[in-house]
Amino acid sequence: LKRYGVSCVPTVKKFTLDPALDEFVLLGCDGFWNCWTASEALNLASEAWEKEIRSSKVHSRPVDPQNVSKQLVEHVLIDKKSQDNITVLLLKISRK
Repeated sequence: LKRYGVSCVPTVKKFTLDPALDEFVLLGCDGFWNCWTASEALNLASEAWEKEIRSSKVHSRPVDPQNVSKQLVEHVLIDKKSQDNITVLLLKISRK
């Protein structure tokens, strides 16, 4: 499969998280990241997170990170017109 551009070798990066500064971890496949910069994705994720917090208060329900992930996927599919597969995982960092 390697000759067709398929590789089983992941891109791995190591970061130190600071719960006082970092809000969440955003993981995604190439179909997600190839459409925009990390800064653009994080800005939209932050906006979507704030929107989800407001919506949860209005509807008296818990905040659901899956709703934020769904908004990000829809943005890549609809606004960025991606035709690749898209996987996104949003991990909220708890602040104590």
